[in-house]
Amino acid sequence: MSAMLIPQSLLPWLSRLGVATPPVLVAPLMEWMLNQWFHGALREGELALLQGKWLAIVCDELPYALRISRRHNQFIVSIQRGTIDASIHGKLEHFAQLINRQIDPDTLFFQRKLLMQGDTELALSVKNFLDRVDLSHAPWWWQKLSNLPHTAKVFSMPAAPNQ
Repeated sequence: MSAMLIPQSLLPWLSRLGVATPPVLVAPLMEWMLNQWFHGALREGELALLQGKWLAIVCDELPYALRISRRHNQFIVSIQRGTIDASIHGKLEHFAQLINRQIDPDTLFFQRKLLMQGDTELALSVKNFLDRVDLSHAPWWWQKLSNLPHTAKVFSMPAAPNQ
C-alpha cells in the first residue's frame, strides 16, 4: 500500500497551521499548491465544469471557507466571502479520508460526514475527479513533508490557548 497523502499525524498540525496562517497568505498558497498538484489534469480539461463557477470547501477546523474556481488551465482560490455555486462541508479528518482513499467517497457523503450543497452536478464532478485522479504523483515538496519520520514530533505546535 502506498504512503498516505495526508498522514493522520499531520492533521492536528494542518488544522493549527490553517488557523495560524495569516489569511492574506492562505489563498495564494493554496492556489499555488493546487496548480502544482493538478497541472496535468487541468491541462487535459479536467474540471471544466468549474470554469466560471465557485466551489466552497468548508472545513470545520478553519475560520474561513476556501472558494475555488477555474480560469483557463489554472485554479483560482479565494477566502473572501462571495458567490458560491456549490459547497462541500466537513471535518479535516473526513477530507483526509477522501484524499487518502481510506473510505469510499460515496460512503462519506451517504453517512453525512461530508455534505454537499448547491449545484450538485458541480460538487459531484469535483468528488468524482478526486476519486479518479492519480494522487500518487504528489509534488516533491508534499512527498518530503508527508514522509518525514515522526511527523507529529517534527511539526508539533503548542495548543492554542483555551482549548
